[in-house]
Parts: sequence; C-alpha cells; structure tokens
Amino acid sequence: MSEVKTNKITSLASNNNLVIDPDGTGLFLSNRTPCFFARLSSDQTVNDAAETVVQFATEDFDIGGIWDTSNYRLTVDANTLGYYHLSGFLYTDGSNGAEDQRVRIRKNGTTYVETYGAAEIVGGSASGTNAGMHFSAVISLTTSGDYADVAIYADRSSSGTTRINELSSGRSRTFVSGFRVGGE
Repeated sequence: MSEVKTNKITSLASNNNLVIDPDGTGLFLSNRTPCFFARLSSDQTVNDAAETVVQFATEDFDIGGIWDTSNYRLTVDANTLGYYHLSGFLYTDGSNGAEDQRVRIRKNGTTYVETYGAAEIVGGSASGTNAGMHFSAVISLTTSGDYADVAIYADRSSSGTTRINELSSGRSRTFVSGFRVGGE
C-alpha cells in the first residue's frame, strides 16, 4: 500500500470548491450553495397596465453574491452557473379594483414563467383592491451573465395605481428567494 502525505489538498478549479483541511479532520466544500433572500426596502408604486421590475433592494443574506440590489436580479458568473429555484410572494393594494395581475419570472429580460391572479382577494377585503400572489419556478442560468428577475403587470379599473406593499407589523410580506439546485 502506498501513502501520500501533504498539508493541504485544494481543487484546481478557480473557486477552490473542494478542500481537505490542513489538520486532517475532514473533507469539506469551501463554497456553500449560492442562495439569497431579498425584499423591498419600501413600498413600490407601479404604473397601470405596464410591466415593471419589482425592486427587491434589501438583502437579508446573499451567499455567493448572486443577487444584484441595484438591478434587482439574480446574475450568474462562471462560478455560480446552474439551475436555480426562485420563489416568493407579492402583496399589492391599489386605488381601484384589480382587473388583471400577473407576476413574471424573467430570464434575460424575457418572460420565462407567468403566474396569473386576477383580482385575487386577500385579507378579507370585499373591494377587490388587495391581492397576493405566490410564484415559484426552476430556471436554467447556464451561461455566464444570465440573469433572472421578477416583474409585475398590474391593471386596475379606471387606470388606478398598484402599490406593492412591503411591511405588515414589522414583517416583510413581499420577497424573493432562491438557491442553486444543480450545477451546470
């Protein structure tokens, strides 16, 4: 039997994703699975009957540096390519009744999946002005620079406005989260 002795083994990959620690106590991955949780920093008002990117500008965490708080999107590079599960919730209210409301997960600016929720009443409102929508999908981001974002299309009666509402008793109620489920 042959024996190899060394102080440390590190992968040849540029991200050093596999390391055996120097004291020999174990094998571990030095990079954790890219994941994030982002929310609005304040309420966001959107124009009637227009697609608008939701401004998730506050991160609670971002492992891997994949969420961009200035462009409100998940962007991958050569070290974070893969398949991502994105999910979240939007709570909206508005000046008039909701006629049509859609949440879109977009890949590189083009709709990838769309969740439809016309006048979905939440919170016991009889007016139809409040709506809530869950969204979820696995999206392929396998080329460096690929990105995913979340957009809303909201149409209110009589050209009313829609407000994406952030806080309820100090808790975030509009958010997006995601994590890599598989590598490229």
